[in-house]
Amino acid sequence: RLTSARGRLGLVSALAVLLVAVALVVLQFTPGRGYARAAGIPRPQVPRSQTQPIPAYPTAVTPKMSDGVVLINGELDDGFSSGTGIVLSDSGLVLTNYHVVAGTTYLTAQPAGGSRNYQADLLGRNIWADVALLQLRGAGGLVTADLAADPVRIGDRVIVVGNGDGGGVLLASGGSVIDIDAAVSLESAFGGYGFDEAVGMIQSTAGAIPGYSGGPT
Repeated sequence: RLTSARGRLGLVSALAVLLVAVALVVLQFTPGRGYARAAGIPRPQVPRSQTQPIPAYPTAVTPKMSDGVVLINGELDDGFSSGTGIVLSDSGLVLTNYHVVAGTTYLTAQPAGGSRNYQADLLGRNIWADVALLQLRGAGGLVTADLAADPVRIGDRVIVVGNGDGGGVLLASGGSVIDIDAAVSLESAFGGYGFDEAVGMIQSTAGAIPGYSGGPT
């Protein structure tokens, strides 16, 4: 998530199952998120300078990378928030990180490479898993994400795409998978009480920057 300098589910069990399926292609549920700062919601874990290793190979954005990806922007009481989402249905169901939408008063999502902006409603959330499900109003015929069926392996080449720095255009970073069972210590999302450990994470050398949160790999 990217937020301005001024500020910054209980989802049903079916979404938890969905997250497991999507985890094979979504690495943005890992450190490198944003700058939100409020008790009871996910907060930043790693400074940006630590989340941008040099990509393992040059990466150019192609039209295919836009398929099933939306660029999310939200209004906060004291600023704005930007992130990325994954299109799950052609009728506009979108999966993203909860911290991308937390505290927002108005949300829009624009298919990457498209020109139409949709107003988005928050259908559900799980702040512990940092996931949220959105519905785009009036959406139809959207291109959905092509979820990988094969397991991720160490050494696999990957490309991370997202709304980098909240610029409203799709950016991409290339890298390789270096761990498929990483443990990461994260600042507690609930009132600043120490740290939480996230386990079973997929780690790559692709550089994640603010605004990539919620997007696919």
